[in-house]
Amino acid sequence: MVLFLLLGTVPYALVLPPALAQTAGTIRYQRTVKPEIPEDFELPPALREMQEEILASMSAVDTTVWRLHFTEKASVMMATPDSAAIPGRSVNRSRGDVNIRIRTRGRLRERTVTYTDLEAWTVTERKDFLGRAFLIRGDRPEYAWRLTGEQGEYLGFACQKAVTEADSATVEAWFAPELPVSVGPASFGGLPGAILVLSIDRENPTTYSATHVSLDAPDEALIRAPEKGKVVTQEEFAAIRKEKLEEMQGRGGNRTVIRRIDRR
Repeated sequence: MVLFLLLGTVPYALVLPPALAQTAGTIRYQRTVKPEIPEDFELPPALREMQEEILASMSAVDTTVWRLHFTEKASVMMATPDSAAIPGRSVNRSRGDVNIRIRTRGRLRERTVTYTDLEAWTVTERKDFLGRAFLIRGDRPEYAWRLTGEQGEYLGFACQKAVTEADSATVEAWFAPELPVSVGPASFGGLPGAILVLSIDRENPTTYSATHVSLDAPDEALIRAPEKGKVVTQEEFAAIRKEKLEEMQGRGGNRTVIRRIDRR
């Protein structure tokens, strides 16, 4: 099997022995997302020396587990059942006669199922949000991947590094040519090998790291496009989501509370 990828302007050939070409299996990912901290977060001048300490306390990542089932023809990715919500956090710091209490309320996490048709190059997403199901259908995104020449090993697979841009964010991927299927976390893919590690540098930096790869063919019943839900465009869903979250925030459902308590 020979696959080609552009490295600059020169076609880069990946030659795989047939025995190493694994085209079906399941990848288990751990996704970590650093929490959003308001850009204007700043303590009063008298407490400014505590700012770095408090910001560090607020920077613990949210972690969820996802499974990607794939064959040569299609893939489906979904979160495990225990990855439904982000719990609230509370941070307390004291200095002298002043106590700072920061409480971050819990956030709902949308349940998302992403089905990718690797032959038609289309994506169907089902998003469960506030008790409602939405279906978003469209073409699979095309990413202008560029090989960096960096190589390494991950979970026993020889990997290569590629980078691209998506929604003004830098995306780095480590993919395994030994798994010559163009799959990856969420809608990412298009490389001549499954993506095992994906990092997205954006407002909330996100990383998907494979923790286990099974080369057993998944049950065909698992790899089906979701069908139930209200059909909307990506823009329509974004508008619905924004409206509902703003309503929740107005009721105090999703925000960061900072209190200063002076002890006298």
